[in-house]
Amino acid sequence: FEGFIGHDEIKNEGTKIINQWKDYKKYTNSNIDLIHGINLVGEPGTGKTLFVKLFVKALDFKTFYISDNNENLAFEINDVFNKAKEENEPTIIVFDELDKALNKNLTATRALLTNLDGCLKNNSSIFISTCNSTYELETSLFRRGRFDRQFNVGNPNNETKEELLKYYAKLYNKEISAEVVKQVIAYLNITSSV
Repeated sequence: FEGFIGHDEIKNEGTKIINQWKDYKKYTNSNIDLIHGINLVGEPGTGKTLFVKLFVKALDFKTFYISDNNENLAFEINDVFNKAKEENEPTIIVFDELDKALNKNLTATRALLTNLDGCLKNNSSIFISTCNSTYELETSLFRRGRFDRQFNVGNPNNETKEELLKYYAKLYNKEISAEVVKQVIAYLNITSSV
């Protein structure tokens, strides 16, 4: 999870899930349930979408994406899950900004619930979503076998902010002094508390 700085617990759990799915036949042959659903919750800019990209890259399964701005969302959900089921190998289904897409959309929510249950029976897909809040989402989405792992992606503390600054400075071949790091962190702390 290079670039996903901090969040060690989330990275550790994510790595375990990836390793299980890479060896999925061993688990399914032993009738051991795999984790099928991951939901990342946190404010914008905390790294949720980056985690998803790195997760997809590490697992390297065929991946389908559900758009959050489709007017006929229920149809798209059904279509994506049907395409995933046609594959002979496990797939990943990504649903970014779940709360924005499903807000007050009961038809799409029902379509998602039905398809999540279908995938559990077929043991064929892992689905991963992001949202800013679960407050207005149907609680039944988060039952076991649906989005049954939920990770809270919080804002970085000062130590993590420093790691982030140094990581991206190195990535772009820029030098950054300890004094500049202190000033940037102080500025970020002031602006985030306003």
